[in-house]
Amino acid sequence: MDGKKIFNLYYNMCCQKLVVYTGTSMSEIKDSIREILEISSKDQLEFLDENGIPIVISSHLPDKIQIYVKIKKSFTEIFLENNKNNLINHTNSPSTDWAWLEPSNESTHFRKNNNKTVYQPVNLAIASCIGSLKM
Repeated sequence: MDGKKIFNLYYNMCCQKLVVYTGTSMSEIKDSIREILEISSKDQLEFLDENGIPIVISSHLPDKIQIYVKIKKSFTEIFLENNKNNLINHTNSPSTDWAWLEPSNESTHFRKNNNKTVYQPVNLAIASCIGSLKM
């Protein structure tokens, strides 16, 4: 078994063995890993040891090493995963009931759309809103 090593690759809750010979290039090893684990070339990979520390793939790694293969995630994907509970809680938060104040001039400013909006005629004057809830 001189020059022949077995890499135990852990990915997607499975273990796949790969025989690597000393002198095999890093790119050949990575391509073989993608092929046997059926991982797209579009995905960036990360290789970790048994303690979760990133390692460099090389034919000089020890025999029967455990290598954990992980698809590297973007900052946005990590952020969304870490904040998933906050986003769910936010979307399930109770809604706010809005109530319109009585218009100062009901002949020009009146409610419409089933009391959802207030009509304001077109004018060049400054308009303002009064309310107690800040967003």
